[in-house]
Amino acid sequence: MYSAEPFFNVPSDEHATIWRYMDFTKFVSLLDKKALYFTRSDRFSDKFEGAIPKPTVEAREASVVGLERSLAEKALREMSQGYQEVRKWIFVNCWHMNSYESAAMWQLYAQKNEGIAIRSTYARLKESLSSSGRIMQIGMVKYIDYTSDMIHEGNIFHAIFCKRRSFEHEHELRAVFQKPSLVNDLQPGLYIPCDLDILIDKVFVSPASPNWFKELVSSILKKYDLDKEVKRSDLDEDPIY
Repeated sequence: MYSAEPFFNVPSDEHATIWRYMDFTKFVSLLDKKALYFTRSDRFSDKFEGAIPKPTVEAREASVVGLERSLAEKALREMSQGYQEVRKWIFVNCWHMNSYESAAMWQLYAQKNEGIAIRSTYARLKESLSSSGRIMQIGMVKYIDYTSDMIHEGNIFHAIFCKRRSFEHEHELRAVFQKPSLVNDLQPGLYIPCDLDILIDKVFVSPASPNWFKELVSSILKKYDLDKEVKRSDLDEDPIY
């Protein structure tokens, strides 16, 4: 189930093109499980995932002015701990939003000439997850300066949909849901059922990949009853002089 929230930055075009780059093993796992993998937000390599910008922290400190010192310190500590803890309840699936393939994304996420890129759209992603049983928030990431920009507190998704400007090249669209967990129930990620026939528009194999790899990908798609075109990356085309 998709839930639109007014503070999410969503594509103006429902059919905006999105891409998910991955290695071959993750592609096969996607087909086999018929599910997208959502990573717990505190398990990403970027330690700023779900973090609060400095001006927001300063506003938080201003809100406890007037309280007795020990109470103010306790309130600030609990706010900080609460934000850190709730990151363990948020699960994220990331896409690259671009009308064309990205050479940088191929290099980052699909190396060794055996990479896969799934092309889809914002509308397809929403529809494919509509029967997942989860309330999904889908939107574009906002790239901010954590030393000068401010985000509003009160909803953890405000922070989850922000990243540092150093990551602007990712042009990220993400699907997110919340699953409160017990301490002994923490999982690094969750597979969420997805209608792959709706999700997948076309499949691309990485630049310079051998012919047998493209044929293998086509064969595997057929075994999973998915009639999808497999195309070699446009970056592999010969130039004209």
